[in-house]
Amino acid sequence: MPKAITRPSERVQRLGACNTFWGDDTAVVGDNTDVDGLKEALRLLEAPTNAWLVAGTGGAARAVVAAAREARAAVAVRSRDPSRRQAFEQWVKDQGVTLARSAECEVMINATPLGIHPGDHLPLAVDDAPEAQIALDLIYAPGETAWVRLMRQGGLRAADGRAMLVAQGAQSFRRWFPDEEPPIEVMKAAVNDALR
Repeated sequence: MPKAITRPSERVQRLGACNTFWGDDTAVVGDNTDVDGLKEALRLLEAPTNAWLVAGTGGAARAVVAAAREARAAVAVRSRDPSRRQAFEQWVKDQGVTLARSAECEVMINATPLGIHPGDHLPLAVDDAPEAQIALDLIYAPGETAWVRLMRQGGLRAADGRAMLVAQGAQSFRRWFPDEEPPIEVMKAAVNDALR
């Protein structure tokens, strides 16, 4: 968290990550819009809230856990590093979130950078969560990521991180310009245009 932040939100304190800040009287307030962005992306996919499988153990995965906590969803964790997975699972439990088994998860979320570069390994396979109906990739790329396309071919409702990005931007806009509504449709069009 930047030292310039004098009043971090509860989310920033819980997650240890701040991605937007603004001035409020004599304080510099910091907040994390990842959770709201993620929740909006999942809402658009009509994602169930029983159990989610998350690939990754970094800051984006922490946002997934925070969203799961608010949705009362359980979480299963995948990581290529067993010790990181175990440490993250302990953090999940410390957040008051129940650990799930991959086999019971109806939502898969990629919270790793895999897929940004052509030729990256896929973060999760359909078989990793056979009950999954939804796949959300927190990254985005022109023409969507290979993982999103593969999940859709497997019969899942799938989307990349565009909706999350727009929702994050809208939340930041509301912090910076509290008397104005963010131009969400314009923001969506700009993102989609950039990622054609």
